[in-house]
Amino acid sequence: MKPKSHQSREFDVLTNKYIQNHTAREIEDFEGQRDLLSKKYWKSHDFDMLAVKYCDPAKQEAYEADLKAKERTHGVRQKEKLPKSIRYGEGNVYNIVNNEIKDGLSIGNLDRTRNKSVASKKGSAIEEQIRANATAVDDMMETRAMNRVNPSR
Repeated sequence: MKPKSHQSREFDVLTNKYIQNHTAREIEDFEGQRDLLSKKYWKSHDFDMLAVKYCDPAKQEAYEADLKAKERTHGVRQKEKLPKSIRYGEGNVYNIVNNEIKDGLSIGNLDRTRNKSVASKKGSAIEEQIRANATAVDDMMETRAMNRVNPSR
């Protein structure tokens, strides 16, 4: 074992060269750095802006499939953002000229909202019917109680 002052390293910092086989090792280091940098670059730069597509064909196909899936559902929820007066307006729910229904769910909601006013006016009639039924049941119970057999009779 040599003393520390006589031990040499494989790279000399002062001359910025390898001690043995400098040119071959420098080329090897350069190629290694180039490979590492190209991997790092293509990891984040996988889109070709001039061709406007991904460099990787598999990634391009996945992007196109995703785009087609989004195209199928594009604008579906657009109608829900509109106010109710426009969303359930007669022109949007059915064709005014030939009465052809455009949206079945919206026509059902429109009918329900129109029937709310009618149903609220029926409330007093329904309450009167319930009251009449309750009175009839009370009268029937009272007559049954009166017609029971009494042992003292």
